[in-house]
Amino acid sequence: MERQKLLCRGRQIKKDKDLERVKPGAKMMLMGTAEELKAPTKKYIFEEDLTATQKAELIKEDVAGLNNLGNTCYMNSTVQCLRSISELKGAINKYKNTPSRGTDPQSTMLVQMGQMFNDLDKARAPITPVTFVNTFRRLFPRFAQRGENGHFLQQDADECLMTFMDVARSKLDAKYSVEKDAKTNVVQQLFGFETVRKLKCTEGEEEEKVKTDLARKLTCHIDEKTNFLVQGIEKSLNEVVELKSESLGRNAQYQQTVRLKTLPKYMVVQFVRFYWKKELGKKCKMLRVKTHPKNPFIYPQSTITRPASYIIPTSINRPPYSELFVASQLRK
Repeated sequence: MERQKLLCRGRQIKKDKDLERVKPGAKMMLMGTAEELKAPTKKYIFEEDLTATQKAELIKEDVAGLNNLGNTCYMNSTVQCLRSISELKGAINKYKNTPSRGTDPQSTMLVQMGQMFNDLDKARAPITPVTFVNTFRRLFPRFAQRGENGHFLQQDADECLMTFMDVARSKLDAKYSVEKDAKTNVVQQLFGFETVRKLKCTEGEEEEKVKTDLARKLTCHIDEKTNFLVQGIEKSLNEVVELKSESLGRNAQYQQTVRLKTLPKYMVVQFVRFYWKKELGKKCKMLRVKTHPKNPFIYPQSTITRPASYIIPTSINRPPYSELFVASQLRK
């Protein structure tokens, strides 16, 4: 273009404004010498020429889902929650690629779960996890229950998640961790935390009992007064329970207070929304609009001296019987 000039009626067209003054139908002349045409140095690939895997690699968002195979929404949401945890995926893939791994049904299920995670990462359209669902139902028949019409029944998402965790805990020991010098199994590393539980009898003069427990989730109790996530968690950490009293020789009421001694890398919170109504003689679901703040502060419910510890929700699902989400925790 440097050796070419565009002329109209003896005037050179240099800018867009010069071109705007040219009347429709006017004759224009291009003067100069032609430049040498060079082949493009960069190869361009069009979208229609890409494979489905190549397209998925270019898209950063998780767009693929799982098709329902007979009331498997509880399972699908749980799988998507676990899939979002890169450390867990890495450990399962490491186990899957180990020649000395087991071949028992639980090992097979864990390998199939890892393959399903990998398929979801590459897919752009929903996939149908027939093999994994059939293996899971054979291994745990309670999730294969059918109703009177022969259709599969709805199941509890929290029970499904705890079952997945039990399988992973039994197979993914410390050597499969993506972290160096790991000493505990992968599930304990990612989800495990310690709590301090205090029990004070409200009907006698018993000495207060203090116990340290291991846990893998918090519980959010939802009733008609619960509007925020933290409120529901506080209810589960401060409640009255009925236990056998050695001094009284009978069951008695105890004030139970639980505080967090340590925090996990990923905090699992179960939403408990079903309560037994005596007047109706059945379980009823509590329908409440709840607020999920971006940074719910849990420091008052812990014994940790760090100034700031948060639960950040990363995935919220609405399974049929209970709600759960996997939340990642920031430490400052």
